[in-house]
Formats: sequence, C-alpha cells, structure tokens
Amino acid sequence: MKKHILIFTVILTFSVFYSFNASAQGMEVGKNNLGIGIGAGHNYYGTLTGFTPAGRINFDHGFFEAGPGVITIGGSVGVSSHSYKYTYRSYTEKYRWTNFVIATRGAWHYNFGQIGPEKLNAYGGIGLGLRIESYSYSYDGPYTYDPYYNESDGGVFPHFATFVGGSYQATDNVGFFAEFGYDITNALIGVNFRF
Repeated sequence: MKKHILIFTVILTFSVFYSFNASAQGMEVGKNNLGIGIGAGHNYYGTLTGFTPAGRINFDHGFFEAGPGVITIGGSVGVSSHSYKYTYRSYTEKYRWTNFVIATRGAWHYNFGQIGPEKLNAYGGIGLGLRIESYSYSYDGPYTYDPYYNESDGGVFPHFATFVGGSYQATDNVGFFAEFGYDITNALIGVNFRF
C-alpha cells in the first residue's frame, strides 16, 4: 500500500512540475473539474472537542458564460466526524457524530486571464443536499443507559452550503485550490483535475 501511495505521489509531482509553464487556463465552458480536498470538519455542535479531518470530492462542469466568468453546475460528497469525551473519576463517556453529505452545487468562476494570470481562478457558489448523521455512544461506568441521550441525534437533515474559493492551474490538467465557507468544512485545500 505504501508503495502505491509513493508511486502516485511521484507521478502527481512530476506531472505538476514537468509542465508548470504550460498554457493552462481558468474554468471554461465544456470543461470538467474534479476536486479532491481535505480540511477541518464543520462542527455542527458547539461543545465537541475532537474531530477528524473532513474529506470532500466535488465535480463541476462548465455550462455557459456569464459576463467575464463561467457558470458551473455539479455535485459533491463529503464526510466528517466529531466527538465529545467526558471522564469522571475512572469512568469515561464518549459521544461520536459522523456526518455524510451529498449535495448539488453551482458556482460562478471568474477567470483572471483578462486582467492577470490566466492560470488563476476565483469562484463562489451555493450547494443544496442532504446531511446524513450517525450517532454512537459508549460508557464504561456503572450506568446501563446514556442519561444525556437525545432521540433526535442522528438522522437525515437538509444541507445548505455557501462557499468562495480560488484555484491555480499548474498544468492543463492539474491544479490546486483553497475553499472557505459553510459546508462540511469551513476551510478546505486540495487538488483539481481538469478534463
């Protein structure tokens, strides 16, 4: 497994630096963009102390021009997890919420090629979908039940996202992006594959 990860990393690094000065441009009509990113998971509950990084994959397709930019429509899937741990004497309670989000998304991409670097792109948009939450609880004390259990924990909820971001196309096919907003993450960095 480690060998495969190393080979993938070497190929990706080579493809980025080999054609770093290629004629890569911003988002275009008819182009597809696949983004894979990681960031700090969104905290849906204000008291949680532990979290795993959130991961998200998004796909965008350039549909039509709008002023100096391009409108894209696509979708995204992501997952994040948060936990709360409480220790009293020698007993420990652990709560964990895992969220899986599936959503459609639309964005307006502004290509800086008219006034600056052709490889630089800024965008903003919204997403709408579902957040599926699972809840788990463990306790190693003398009680046989969760005194704080809430029947509403876990379930399916509507998901609304707003985001702004920027990307830099290092080559015709590979780029990097950073995104901020209200989504499964508040801040996300990752790699774009454009085709």
